[in-house]
Amino acid sequence: MSGEEPRAPRPHMSPVDHAALALTLEVASTPKPGNVDRHRDHEDLRFEHFLAGAVGARSGLELAGTVGDDPPSLGDAFERAVRGMSQQSGGNTQFGCLLLLVPLVRAAATDRLSPDGLRGTTAATTVDDAAWRSTTLRPTPPTWTCAAVPTRCRRSATVASRSLT
Repeated sequence: MSGEEPRAPRPHMSPVDHAALALTLEVASTPKPGNVDRHRDHEDLRFEHFLAGAVGARSGLELAGTVGDDPPSLGDAFERAVRGMSQQSGGNTQFGCLLLLVPLVRAAATDRLSPDGLRGTTAATTVDDAAWRSTTLRPTPPTWTCAAVPTRCRRSATVASRSLT
């Protein structure tokens, strides 16, 4: 394909559309040694769980894509996406993907989809964004919750008092 002009992104697709498609394409790729893919299920986790999880996560991705003077927090968007994703019987199927996609959707929705824009998006998060407690996922390990927050927060007294580090 050398010599061809690069194709422009699909202008009719929103950042939320791209994120939902990414969740679906991720599980459809194969082979994924040790993981579920379109040719391999686990006893208690099937390909269909991931597809249903991608659909369920959409409302949280939409929240992340909300812009304006007072947009919802990334923590609220992430929590809603995880709750929606985990409603199918397979449970937590795409937690890690959502941890990456929610800030990317916000950065793209605010025309800040660049390394510096994404740094700004994640720097604006708070300890509360990272410290949500989900009633749908148990246990909620505190070590990964703080990973979504910039390094400066890991050193804060608030984080230490919540036993997040």
